[in-house]
Formats: sequence, C-alpha cells, structure tokens
Amino acid sequence: MGFSDPAATDMSELSLDDLDGDSLPQSGDRLQILSPEEYEKLEIVTHWLDDETLLSGGGAEPIRAFRASHEPLRTYESRREMASHISDLVHIRATGSAWCTADDGGCAGRSVVENTRCGDCQNAVIDSRNLQRWAGIYAQQLELRDIEDLGPAAKLRVDRDIARCEQVLQDLGALEAVQTTAGIFESST
Repeated sequence: MGFSDPAATDMSELSLDDLDGDSLPQSGDRLQILSPEEYEKLEIVTHWLDDETLLSGGGAEPIRAFRASHEPLRTYESRREMASHISDLVHIRATGSAWCTADDGGCAGRSVVENTRCGDCQNAVIDSRNLQRWAGIYAQQLELRDIEDLGPAAKLRVDRDIARCEQVLQDLGALEAVQTTAGIFESST
C-alpha cells in the first residue's frame, strides 16, 4: 500500500489529496492531515491563484497583481504547495457574499442586512462561488427599485446596491448573462 515503514512517515501532515490511490506516499514522505477548515481554506486560495479565476472586491486586485507578477519570489514544487504556504498566512472568513480577509474585526458586511458592502470592501475577495448570491441580490434590488412608494433615501441605497452588484457581476464575467436572464438588456444605473 506504499506505507512500508509507518514510523518513518510524519502522519501529522496527511492530506486527503495524498490518498487518491495512484500517488500514495512512500516511506519517508512527509504527509499532512488538514482539518476541514484548513482544507477549505487551501482550496479557496488555490482557486484564487488560478489565472483563469475571475475575481472581484477590493482584495481581488492584489491577488491579480500577484498572479501577473513574474518575479521569482520563492520556488515551490507545485501551485498547491504555494497555496498551502499562502493560506497559512491569510485570514479567510465567509460572509455569504464574499470571502473576508479582514483579520482585525474590520468587516462591515458580515450581516444579511447589507451584503453589498463586500462589493467594494478592500478586504473582500469575491469569486465564482459567490456568483449565485450576487445574482440573487441583484434581482432583489431590481425588484425594490420598481416599488413606487420608496422614499428618496431608500432609492439612493437601492441604486448604490445595484451599482455594486453590477460591478461584481461584471468582474465575474456574468453581468450580461444575469441581465439577459432577468430580461434586462442595458445597465440599470
């Protein structure tokens, strides 16, 4: 089975990916056991580092810049190893509409009351995993905009939230598809 000398293997670093059958570690290989939270965090960071992943939010630009940088800062054996190293350094918390990287309690969008704040927050990273939420918020805001007795302050907030949604959906490459699905063919702001 590949574990000829269990005593020579550091079992504290076993990853589920190491147990796919074809690439079982050999005696002496370092293994890593990840908690479900660590594994999910590693998956998120790996997804962000993929050049094909579209990102939005204030925290997206540094990630895009890092991906585009061709400076050899440090050599890793694989993208996954690099993601593992980075994920150990980054605080990531799900808000429902974004991934929050604020590690100092500076998250302002952590409630269902104002999810759209994540759209332009410097600590937010929004990827395809959040797309359905943003499409839903966008549809709700469009419905709110059509309410006739909405006061001026509420109209301003709805317009602001629609603009935030449109920016996120545009960044994720989905604005036109969402608008077509909703029967909207022009920008609503």
